Amino acid sequence: MTTQSSTHVIHVPTKKIKPMKENAVAEPSVWKLLFHQCLHERIQGPKFRTLAGQLWAEKPSGRLYLANELLDCQRTGSIVSDSLFTEYFEDLLLTKRISVSDVLDATLEHSLYRQHKPPREPKNSSDLQTALVMLVTRQILTHQAPKHSHLAQKLLQSVLGWLQAIVKSDQLLLDENGPQLCDALGFLAAAALENGEMISMIDNHSSKSILKPLSETLHSFYQLWTQTGSQVAAQHANRLLEAIRLRPKLRDESETIDEKSTNLAQATLQISQVVDVPTIPTRPAMFIFLESLVFARPIPDDLQAMGFLHIKYKLNMQVDSESLFIDLVVGAFDLLSSAVTRKESEETTFALKSFLVNKLPQFLTNLAQSMFSADRPENCFAQALSRINHAMFPSPSFGMVSEHALQDVRQEFLFSCALHSLLRPSSIQALLGEQPISQPPDPSSRYLKETLIEQCASDSDRISQLIDELDKLNGNAGPISFALFDVIRTLCMNKDTFTLKSICNSLTAKPKLLDVMAQFVPLVALLQPICQLLDDWRYEDDQGEYQPVYEEFASVFLLVLSVVYRFDIAVNELGIPSDSFVSKYLENGHKIKAVDSLTDDEKKHLSVWMKGLFNPDSITDEVLSSCQPQQFYLLSATICYNILSAVVQKMIPFEATKTAFEYLCEPFLVPSLIGSMNWMLRHSWKNRRNPPEMGITLRFIFRAIKPPTEPVPVYKTVIRMMAEPTVRTIERICANSPQFRKAAVIEQMLIALNSIGSFKRTNYDPDSDLSSQLRHIGNLRPALKTAFQALIAWGSSSPMNPSLDVPNYSPRLFYSALAADGAGSVLSTILDEIQAQSISPSGAPAIALDIATAWICAPVPGSRLDPTDWAHTSLSDVNRGMNLRETLGKRYDQLPQKLDTNMAYTEAVVRLYRRVENQLAISVNNDLNELAAQQIMTGLGAMASEEVATVAAAEIDVAAGAGAGVGAGMGDAMDFTNTGAAGGMDLSGDAMDMSMQMDGGMDLGSFGGGIGGDDDIFAGLDVDEIDFTSFG
Repeated sequence: MTTQSSTHVIHVPTKKIKPMKENAVAEPSVWKLLFHQCLHERIQGPKFRTLAGQLWAEKPSGRLYLANELLDCQRTGSIVSDSLFTEYFEDLLLTKRISVSDVLDATLEHSLYRQHKPPREPKNSSDLQTALVMLVTRQILTHQAPKHSHLAQKLLQSVLGWLQAIVKSDQLLLDENGPQLCDALGFLAAAALENGEMISMIDNHSSKSILKPLSETLHSFYQLWTQTGSQVAAQHANRLLEAIRLRPKLRDESETIDEKSTNLAQATLQISQVVDVPTIPTRPAMFIFLESLVFARPIPDDLQAMGFLHIKYKLNMQVDSESLFIDLVVGAFDLLSSAVTRKESEETTFALKSFLVNKLPQFLTNLAQSMFSADRPENCFAQALSRINHAMFPSPSFGMVSEHALQDVRQEFLFSCALHSLLRPSSIQALLGEQPISQPPDPSSRYLKETLIEQCASDSDRISQLIDELDKLNGNAGPISFALFDVIRTLCMNKDTFTLKSICNSLTAKPKLLDVMAQFVPLVALLQPICQLLDDWRYEDDQGEYQPVYEEFASVFLLVLSVVYRFDIAVNELGIPSDSFVSKYLENGHKIKAVDSLTDDEKKHLSVWMKGLFNPDSITDEVLSSCQPQQFYLLSATICYNILSAVVQKMIPFEATKTAFEYLCEPFLVPSLIGSMNWMLRHSWKNRRNPPEMGITLRFIFRAIKPPTEPVPVYKTVIRMMAEPTVRTIERICANSPQFRKAAVIEQMLIALNSIGSFKRTNYDPDSDLSSQLRHIGNLRPALKTAFQALIAWGSSSPMNPSLDVPNYSPRLFYSALAADGAGSVLSTILDEIQAQSISPSGAPAIALDIATAWICAPVPGSRLDPTDWAHTSLSDVNRGMNLRETLGKRYDQLPQKLDTNMAYTEAVVRLYRRVENQLAISVNNDLNELAAQQIMTGLGAMASEEVATVAAAEIDVAAGAGAGVGAGMGDAMDFTNTGAAGGMDLSGDAMDMSMQMDGGMDLGSFGGGIGGDDDIFAGLDVDEIDFTSFG
């Protein structure tokens, strides 16, 4: 059949088919084609009904299916609905081709409020679902539906489905049209309960299976509707309440709704009347916030940080810039004082010094610009320096009498501020209290990023000079970091791997320089071009020598591993493809490959490398040319496994492995030790009940750790990276078999490795202070309570005694408690102490609230456990549960049911909740991302705007979930049972002939030199002294 008009032609198939049963499925293209063409041709009224009637005669359809087909014709992403949709639905209702329950069910299927399943695409436009709900309401009010009891039953179930969806969803507050939809559903529910057919069905036919959830849902919806604050709800909500009250079966299923509503209303009113205590920015809160920015993985989001502080220091709609200026200076000095008191590592102390001298002046410059006069910053400096303990920060002249770790810090800080034109050089003597030992810098000598980039482009030696200057505390680290970032990016783009090798070796050899750069440059932005370069790395067609290529690749690759391991960066944070080389290595570099999973090329590479590593002369170009560096590193753990298997099977003597490990310690192969050692650590733990094999594995580990005669600096970095996981594995083995520690070399090895210290910069590593607290107190919750009380006491006393020392508090305590005990336990500890401070006549509830707010709101330094999240809106991966903000919000929502039990608890929750929500009003949206992108653009210079926006967005809105990353490979010493794939190569075949001149008389006890050069911490250790066969 063909139907024509002056404006359109619609073709309808003429083939006769049998009428379809209710909800059966017809050919989707036929009805959808009709709807699409009618919408396109703007067909209305009788014409549409005629066309639909003609198609219905040929292709009758299921009612719900038909409603869904019509909604499927919406434009994807449309905000405003097409009014023809409502008209078409009304026509289909009028001709009884669909029912009102079909309209509601189909609308819910396409709605974001749909429960348990994602919405059917395309989703409803923002106002269409409201219009369709109102259409159904009109049908009920005009008694056009429902006509029979079974239709009334279906309609009741459809209404219940919508009400349950809206009550259980968290989309309402995010939906711009949420209040209007709530109003429409309120009218729908009231109209349904006032309809005669519906009343008869509820009173006479409905079972408890539907009446109970209906009663509970109506009650919850009524509460939700009244809380939306809409004028419609205020005027008409009582109509719904009265309709419910008139139905005895609904009323009897639960408490009388109006009574419960009255109680809840009274409780809500009581909560709203809780009086806030004055907001006082405190010294401990600033201390906690600044530590979150710099103590572990630095957070270079200056825009976010200043927005955070502006909210905290806003007074009468204006930021109190002078108070913020002073508190920032005092807080940065407090960080250093606390670190020295806790005996933090030299690298940690240096990073905090760099933050004070190099980073803080950038914050202060922005604040100084908003002050009323040019001399105000100098007054702020004077006030700030009067509040620090000069005994902890002595003047430079103190060095003539005795050495102190912080004796030059005040002068270095003031010199940097003079360099940034924050104060006059002539003012430094008065602020310092003595004549400076050297002349203050001239502000004109301050580095500019653009100038440095030009210098590096014309003189490659300038790059090395700048890297060396990162070690200085002179206020120029920011421009240097941005310039080095630009240089690295340019070298990656140009594939200038020779120059890049030198930069990477310098940074890897001195990891503390990475700490400085990370305060200015987003680490992900630093690594992405390098990862791309490693992925694209290929031999040239006319490649001459191959070892230099391996050396360059190893240097660049080791920098990536150093950054990833040091700052605990998850592979999914890098923003690189999952099939890229770096992703594959971080995920699987510590795993061995089963023989049946190896490709022919991999078997060939494995055979070549097994022979090459045991060649006493050298690894030849033949070996290197046959295998790209990426292929070698992905096989390195498997190569190590096969060497171990050969020793275990007595195919080669252990002494013969010396040559292989000496080669692996060479600069061009040294990164391979990381994946290999991680596999060996897991393998040794797996074989803890098989002493001979475990012993051989540990001898391999010690062989890898004990350095060659003159180790290169990058080798020392690898050993630093692997020292802590090795110690943890050996200590676990010793705990499992105490007699194992009887070997003197084991104890010596543990002492040597422990002296290296931790390479990581995260908040979750144990330190001596935390271990001591746990030994004396027993668990983290009492320790956290004690620390909270100490911080409150410090905050209370510091105004009267400004130079009072910082309490012996480590941020690791708070984050470790959060990781071990969960957000609920930590929040209970915080609330208990706030209650105690509020009740006590001598308490300090305002200070307690400020500290608690800082703990909850300060950004958690990024790690694979909990990526940086300024707004605290994502689930915490620390304990796979809610974070502190969400846990506090849940406690707040539960308050109406707990008011009668503990009013002090209610006040603590309400006050803390208000503080947290006000503080976290900092915007984390696209506008802010654009501002952050502009800020990074200013620092990075030539980076393309689209790339900068991507990097900025990635740094601000870090994904919530954390991948395995390097933590599952290099740094994860928590789970040694994940040994990877099983199996290995058969070493007895011709392809694996291991008889290449291996004498057994090699001396393994003469490993002179080591990490410390002349002060070799491994001197005198001989792995052959260990008799593992006696340990059962």
